Amino acid sequence: MYVELTPGVWTSVCASTSHTLNIATEHPEAVTKCSGGWAEHLTDGRKSWTVDVDGLHDPDQDVTIDDLIAYQISGLGMKIKMSLTDAGSTYYEGDVSIDTSSITAPADGFVGWSLTFIGNGELEPKVVAGASS
Repeated sequence: MYVELTPGVWTSVCASTSHTLNIATEHPEAVTKCSGGWAEHLTDGRKSWTVDVDGLHDPDQDVTIDDLIAYQISGLGMKIKMSLTDAGSTYYEGDVSIDTSSITAPADGFVGWSLTFIGNGELEPKVVAGASS
C-alpha cells in the first residue's frame, strides 16, 4: 500500500501488515404493483469504498501511524494506491480521508495500529506498466 502525502511522491506504508479493500453498492428499492410481493431493486446504485489497514508501530518508517493520525486530526485527505508490483497486474487508486484510527499497546507484544480509509469519489482500477523480461 502506498500513500501520496506530497503531490507526485508515492511512499510505501511499510509497517502495514494487511489491508482490505471493501466496495459497496446501494440498491434502491424499485417495487411496483406488478412486483407480486417480491422485493425489487435497481442494480446500478451509488457506490462507496473503504480500505481497512492493520500494522505494527515502527517510528523509523517514512510514513508512520503518527503521520496518518496527524492527517486525520488536521482534516486532510490524501491519495492511496493498493498495488501489486507485477507488470500487467491490476491496482486501485483513489482519494481518501481517514475515517477511524486506533493504536493498541498490549502488555506482552508489539504495538499495533489499525485505521480505515474512506473513499472520496471514484476508485480507479489501473494496470501496472512494463513488461517482464
